[in-house]
This record gives sequence, C-alpha cells and structure tokens, in this order.
Amino acid sequence: MRIKLDKKLVSSRFARSLQTYDDNALVQRAMAEELVSAMRDTVGTNFERIFEVGCGTGMLTRYIAKEFTYEKLIVNDLVPEYMVPIMEMTVCDFMAGDVETLPGMPRELDLIISNATFQWMENMERVLRRLAEKLKVGGIIAFSTFGPDNVKEIGELLGIKLRYLTPDEIRQALGYCYEELYFSEQRCVLKFPDSLMLLKHLQKTGVTGIRKEVWTRAGMQKFMEDYTARFGDESGVSLTYHPIVVIARKMKRNE
Repeated sequence: MRIKLDKKLVSSRFARSLQTYDDNALVQRAMAEELVSAMRDTVGTNFERIFEVGCGTGMLTRYIAKEFTYEKLIVNDLVPEYMVPIMEMTVCDFMAGDVETLPGMPRELDLIISNATFQWMENMERVLRRLAEKLKVGGIIAFSTFGPDNVKEIGELLGIKLRYLTPDEIRQALGYCYEELYFSEQRCVLKFPDSLMLLKHLQKTGVTGIRKEVWTRAGMQKFMEDYTARFGDESGVSLTYHPIVVIARKMKRNE
C-alpha cells in the first residue's frame, strides 16, 4: 500500500535525527559524494546562483561550500531546526518549508541540487516542472533519490511504502524540458547484526517518518522477530537501498 505522506510527521522525525543522521546515513553520504563527483566530471562546479533543495543536516551543503564556486547559495529544508547548523556551516540564505508549495522560491538559478530528498515529494514529476520554471535555460538540475526497491524489506513486512519512481518514470518526467547528462542507479545492501540494530539505524536516519503509529513493546518485538525470520541469516539481517543519481540540463521548450 502506497501511503499519503504526512509532511509534519516527516519533519518531526528528521528533526529528532539531527544529532545522529550524519553518522548513520552511510548510503546517503555515498550518494552525495557520487553526485558531486559526477557534477565535476560532466558540468563542472562553477555556478553563479545555486539552490539546494532539502539540505538536511548539511551533508551535501558541506561539499558545495568546499568544492563549488558561486556568488549566491540558497538552501531549503522542510525542517526549520536545520537552519542553525547550516548557517554555522557556510554563508547562505535559508528557506524553511516544503519545496512542493514553498512561496517566493528563488528564480534565474544556474543550479538546483538535492541529495536524497526527492523521494519524499508527493508528486516528483510536478516538482521537476516547478523547479524548471526557476532555472535559467541551460541551467542544471542535479539530484539523487531512491528507486522502488528502496528499503523493500520494510515495505514487504509492513505493507506500506513511499511512491518511488522507477528509472523510466524519472526519465519520462525529465523529458518535460531537460536533457539528461548523467544517470546512474545501483542497489546497496546493508547488513546489521540483528533487527534491533536495524531499527536503530532507521530511527537515527529519520526513515521512520512514514509510519504514524507508535509501536508498542509487543509490536516492536513482533516486527524484529518477523524481520529476522524473513530477511536474516547467520550473519545478521539485510536492508536494501536503491540510490539513483541524475544530472540534467534545462532546454528551451518548443511550444
């Protein structure tokens, strides 16, 4: 069952993971590193006006501040609590709010960039169109997100999942006015000693933001037992991630 996102719940869960996210989001860090490396190889790192969507704790922002050359950096996140660490990290403007509905978004941008955020959008296709309106012709959109096999074990066990777009669906959405420059996908399987450690990993990275119900002790115990039975072996339990990294250029549309 695909769920309708509660953005307040998502914001609350990520706010709680402020102090633990960076040390536990191993896949998201690798995605940010690939995104920056691919940018360097395909379009360079010199942009006048940059808008980062979903900056979070600043995992990607640090790379931008260190490796990119720019005149203006504007960062956005759903979680207003992230403003303090971001503003301490680098000189930038911070815009709190949901990019799907955010008023007063910056325009005439040279680069829109985002790491591990677009999967939280209610309608990613519409977001890509909205962001295209803010980019200059020839401007770059660069983002990482997750595909439909992401944390598939959780979806199979609990019967709930986000609406992850397939690679083909992402490419179709880009066809609105973007020229694809770079596209990669892979599947990463993380191993945990037991299902309790897996649960702690999910909590420390804010991934539990899709579940509204509060687990009872008995419910949590049943989840751990069921997870171990279905996805465990003598070496521990597995969790699959399905990262996708995209770089595209805005083209002039033929009306």
